[in-house]
Amino acid sequence: MKKGLVALFALIIIIFSGGCTFGEQENVFMNGNVSINIEVDDPFIDPGITTPEGYTIIKNGIVDTSSLGQYIINYTILDESGETIKELTRIINVIDNIKPSIALSENKKLFLGPDFDIKNLYTVSDNYYDAEDLIISDNYEEINPNNLPGVYSLTITAEDPSENLILQDVEFQIELDYYYIVENLDTISNGISEIEYDENTGPNQGDSYWIKFFNEATFNINSKGDFWIAMTYHQNDHFGVLFFSGNYEDLSSTKISLSIKNSLSLETSWLRLNEFDASFDYDELDLSESTFENPAVIDYNTALSIFNDRGLIAIEKVKAIYENIFCLSFNQDN
Repeated sequence: MKKGLVALFALIIIIFSGGCTFGEQENVFMNGNVSINIEVDDPFIDPGITTPEGYTIIKNGIVDTSSLGQYIINYTILDESGETIKELTRIINVIDNIKPSIALSENKKLFLGPDFDIKNLYTVSDNYYDAEDLIISDNYEEINPNNLPGVYSLTITAEDPSENLILQDVEFQIELDYYYIVENLDTISNGISEIEYDENTGPNQGDSYWIKFFNEATFNINSKGDFWIAMTYHQNDHFGVLFFSGNYEDLSSTKISLSIKNSLSLETSWLRLNEFDASFDYDELDLSESTFENPAVIDYNTALSIFNDRGLIAIEKVKAIYENIFCLSFNQDN
């Protein structure tokens, strides 16, 4: 009988002890959420663990909010005797939900020319990523494929690797100013020996700029786009100058003339072609409408051959100045 009482008492103690441990675990819990999202660079404040008085919390894990990623904090809770009562885990996700920033230039006017860049109109930055990590685009090639002056509305798009996307619209103006272009040319890289302003003595109407090239070509242009080029040449026993003039806004009406001299005569032969359409690309000039003056210096057929060769060179040079040096695009309607 006594043995039965002893066994029953021992069982009651075991049950009571187990119930006590379970009850203490119920008093240990995590404050806040098990999984927390926090914006990059925001401070992380651990909500902590609630425990009975006298318990010890051992915390392992570091959260670096300056770097995106998932971080884990492990909590080990010890009772007054140092025994492990509970182990908890919290997940912290450092995320980026902030869109890139598009800053617009105060100056909404851009000038065509060598330094023209639509990206001078805006800059893009991000709270976390470097600029080279962003996907930045605009629709300039769609709204102005021929790079022509005018007022346009540009849409700028920027997206970061976290897929945060921003769109920004801006209205801006493009101007074509030949003097602005000439005054900002790099002379060395363009084979230019000299640039000189002329108030009123140039071959074009009004004031103009002279551009002298190292390859015996002299170019003149005024603010309206009227151009004039003189290119000297030397060939066998004769020499001369080819003159080509017109307007960049309408190449359909240009003039070409060639002066020819030789060492035996002071006279000059002239071959002229007026109202020539230089907007097309030619393999050979149509000289059926040309006029020839003073054939004493050189025969007509030889003059035609020289005129064709030098004329094509002059046309190519004038177009190259516009496209490669001035960095402009001809209107497709020309």
